[in-house]
Amino acid sequence: MMRRCSMDGDRRSQLATLAGLSRSTVEDHAGSESPYFPTLPATPIPHRSYQTVLKRVAALHLRHLEGHKGGGMLVTGQSGSGKSFLGETYASMFPRAEGPDGTRVPVLYAEAPPHPTIASMPAVLLNALDAPAARGGSTEQKETDRLVHFLSELGTEMILLDEVNNLHDHAGRVVLSGVTDWIKSLGSRTDVPIVMFGLPRSTSVILRNMQLRRRFFGRMSLAPFSMNSEQSWREFRAVLKTLHRRTPVEAVQYSKQLLARRFFYASSGLMDYLHKIINKAIEIAVREGRPISEATLAEAFATDVWDGCPDDQNPFLTAPENLRLLTQPDEPFDDWDFS
Repeated sequence: MMRRCSMDGDRRSQLATLAGLSRSTVEDHAGSESPYFPTLPATPIPHRSYQTVLKRVAALHLRHLEGHKGGGMLVTGQSGSGKSFLGETYASMFPRAEGPDGTRVPVLYAEAPPHPTIASMPAVLLNALDAPAARGGSTEQKETDRLVHFLSELGTEMILLDEVNNLHDHAGRVVLSGVTDWIKSLGSRTDVPIVMFGLPRSTSVILRNMQLRRRFFGRMSLAPFSMNSEQSWREFRAVLKTLHRRTPVEAVQYSKQLLARRFFYASSGLMDYLHKIINKAIEIAVREGRPISEATLAEAFATDVWDGCPDDQNPFLTAPENLRLLTQPDEPFDDWDFS
């Protein structure tokens, strides 16, 4: 093990030399060796929308543990709103564990396949469970039976299925009908609650199957921050204050009124983009040995959010009166899902 760690360290030094990087003066989040690319901690910031969804997922989980049957929930949000982060974080709270009674997987997290079929659905869940491959030939029914068996054997209490917008986008009407019937059947056979995460258009996945819709306890939205709500705007600035405290290098105060507005238009109020911009700014600041300024943030935006962004449309450079949402064709948020 010591030899492997030494080899990894040598490889990192070699790559850093090739990349023209020096080690930062910032310790990593475990407090050990200084990293070449320090970043924001990957821990949740419990803003209102995130906490509301988290509580509903936990309540559904608790219903199952108290003997209530199955059920489900659909969580929608724009790309970058934190859906996958929430699902992965929730699953990490109940990790796979080895005990005297064998392996347990309390919460199963998986992504819907890019091109869903009835055959691929049990396959991705079996793979996420790390179940052994079937011996000899198999059929859709046999794979589903194996999935039901392993969910019971491993004590799975909840299934989190991400990227269900793939069902809307890439499954034709006949396939979508078959897949939603399969999801409904899986819930009935196992009584395990299923939480699905996807873009707003994913609502069609449950709307097209009356029985599946009846089993789901409604839809939750992981909404982006808004400037049109005083409460949401205050919360957005509070999040920026938290991100500033977590930034491991000296930085301009993100939550100042005008800079907060610039952050809002640069991120469309989405958490993932705030992290993307600040992490890139940290990298630039460490590489160049200077604090994060508005110019650093502008460079980070033009590098990691909108490659080749004109200066007059960069939210960190443009005149305050010209700030706007970047949802026009070929702009970063032109694929905003208004479903």
